[in-house]
Amino acid sequence: MINPPLYFINLDRHKDRLDHMNSILSNSGIKYKRITGLDGEKNPDSLRGLKPEAKADRLGCLVSHLKAIKTAYEDGCEYAFISEDDVEIDFYLKNINKFNKIISKAPKDYEIIQLHCSNPDFYENWRTRLDKESYFTKWNLYNYGALIYMINRKAMNKILESSTKDGDLELKQSEYYVADFYIYNLLNTYTFLPQFFSLKTFSGAMSGTSLFENLAPISKQIKEYIEQ
Repeated sequence: MINPPLYFINLDRHKDRLDHMNSILSNSGIKYKRITGLDGEKNPDSLRGLKPEAKADRLGCLVSHLKAIKTAYEDGCEYAFISEDDVEIDFYLKNINKFNKIISKAPKDYEIIQLHCSNPDFYENWRTRLDKESYFTKWNLYNYGALIYMINRKAMNKILESSTKDGDLELKQSEYYVADFYIYNLLNTYTFLPQFFSLKTFSGAMSGTSLFENLAPISKQIKEYIEQ
């Protein structure tokens, strides 16, 4: 597996994030495509009839992820990266061979590999786990975050079939209508311990909170470990 194409979700009002993604991808050698995100916060009427009990911004994010998966499937991809527009991929680009070597050890039954977890607790004892080459953990709801994940074609078809009816979007009953839980819970998902991807901070974004600030030193240490 070499350089799966990347489909990134970007809202029209986030011009700075679009500039960021274009700047890192335009000369990367990776095929990529922008997916116009559905802005549930600004256009809640566009979600009318889907799941009225769900928060519009989260539902819009979920629908945008399904749109990205559908596009990758229709493009004929066997594998694809699906990401949001605040992902950093510089480290991945510098270490693609190492990434491919490790990812080749993925469980044979995987459908999605979550490539970045937003919960710092997931990285507890990371050095011991990496020393033992314990790279993959079965996903659970505490491993939250849909910053970037890799999905295979089997999973694309499975999620689309379960979330559409007669060509129209029809979400399955779910405990939570958020992108990570809805998608990962429907598929056979593993969380990836090595940090080849990280979060970029933008002013006023969620990434500026202490939760994400706690991830920065962990990410730095893991990347230094990988480069040894």
